[in-house]
Amino acid sequence: MPEQAIVELATTPPPAAAETGSRRWRNLRAATGALLTIVAERNGLDVASRIPETGQLAVPLGAGEDLADLRRRLADDPRVRRVLADRPIEPRLTPNDPGFLAVDPNAPSSDFRQWNLSRLFAPPAWDLATGRGRNVAVVDLGVDVTHPDLAGRISAPLDCTGGCSGTNVASSDGHGTHVAGLACATTNNGYGIASVGFECGLRPLRIALCSDAAAAIVAAANGGADAINMSFGGCGPELNNELTYALGRNSVPVAAGDNVPTPNPNTNYPAQFIQPLGTGSAAGFNRGLVVTAAIHSGARASWAQLDTGVSVAAFGAATNAIGGQQGILSTWPNFGCSPGCLTTVNGDSRFAYLQGTSMAAPQVAGVVALMRQVNNSQPAAEVANLIKQTASHCGSYGNGLGWGTVNAYRAVIAAGKLDRVPPASEVKRAFRRKLKVESADTGGSACQLSIPASGVKTVSIYVAPKKSEEYRLIGVTRKDVWRFKRKRKKEGFDFVPKRGKRYRFFSVAVDEAGNAEASPPKSDAKLGRKSPKRKRR
Repeated sequence: MPEQAIVELATTPPPAAAETGSRRWRNLRAATGALLTIVAERNGLDVASRIPETGQLAVPLGAGEDLADLRRRLADDPRVRRVLADRPIEPRLTPNDPGFLAVDPNAPSSDFRQWNLSRLFAPPAWDLATGRGRNVAVVDLGVDVTHPDLAGRISAPLDCTGGCSGTNVASSDGHGTHVAGLACATTNNGYGIASVGFECGLRPLRIALCSDAAAAIVAAANGGADAINMSFGGCGPELNNELTYALGRNSVPVAAGDNVPTPNPNTNYPAQFIQPLGTGSAAGFNRGLVVTAAIHSGARASWAQLDTGVSVAAFGAATNAIGGQQGILSTWPNFGCSPGCLTTVNGDSRFAYLQGTSMAAPQVAGVVALMRQVNNSQPAAEVANLIKQTASHCGSYGNGLGWGTVNAYRAVIAAGKLDRVPPASEVKRAFRRKLKVESADTGGSACQLSIPASGVKTVSIYVAPKKSEEYRLIGVTRKDVWRFKRKRKKEGFDFVPKRGKRYRFFSVAVDEAGNAEASPPKSDAKLGRKSPKRKRR
């Protein structure tokens, strides 16, 4: 429970920065400071600190009082806009992994080596969730569990070649190690690379045949995997029952699409089961996610799957070129790889660049881990749907990228049902004695459809005479329509326009989650009053 609260008052917005220290600025600051004192005294508030420029008080909570008690106590004060918890600061998370911080001369526009994380909006998502306590199963050819960037994330490795019984998942192929690092490499440890899943756990399951894959999917589901990453194909319907079983256990199947634009659906399993050809655009068909590869520009990689069996996209290469260092950076075992793909990170050679849909899929699996941390009870189908609806196409399907490139930040917000979008309001018209204010939570873009809106709490109305920037507050309303105060009536605003004067208005809305609309750059509406006609004598 917070020990202190922040009380924000509805006050006249501060003048432009260029006017700081001016006579007008000093007068406004003094007036707001006096108002802070009045509100504090009439509500019996102890004040720890105050900011007169913006009308804010820091108020210690009384003995036995919580935030809800204080909000109830201040609910009837028309000057109180909102009451918020005064929380300890949370430093914005910038991982210290050398791979994340270093510029890559081989990347387009000399971008950072792990540009793919920024393009997926992983950094702002990490401020909301780091995947701790969640896990991703990597069903692949094997994983180097001794790799310094993976060892701390590994749990219950399982060898499913010929039956899921052993624990040796080592492999002479580095594919699985690369995939594992993209999903859940240890992040912010001052070594190597960062991963989308940041702190998520890894369960590697080694396979060689399609029958091994079937057994591994069941084992991963039984182990409570939040996401089952399958960066492989070439199988058939023999995986269907196992994938259905995994869905029933609430694991989210994430499969790489094929590395050809139009694959043979008969041999494109597990992708063909998860998103059968023709179902990609079908809202509500959410068996999991089939991921195609995008390049740095945001376009689909020319060699990646583009048909209607694609769900979403993530970054699988820097460019359409094959080989060299145009791929995605991740972990690699302590042996070589195809010419040009091996690289060093801070002097360590256990890293490599690889291209493919195999690199795109585990990044999406990492997003699932972040989402499950903020909401671990969400059904697998709903997780898949939210990832689709918050992707870059904003609720539309096409361009070979399915529902678009995944946006980790929006997906985590949607999963946690977090309202982080300020509402919008507008003074639509002002005439005679009526002022109409329209307010709504910002939606507009289909990308926001799955992000909750908490509802508008208050709308503050400001007025200024024409050619003046000295706006003053004339009322705080919880209704869409208010009227100016009339003679002998006490309804509406404390504002009576003078004849022959012109006025400008704008509004600022605050929603139930505490998000406040920014003051607009110019007024919303104007009001003109004609001078009274002279009576004839």
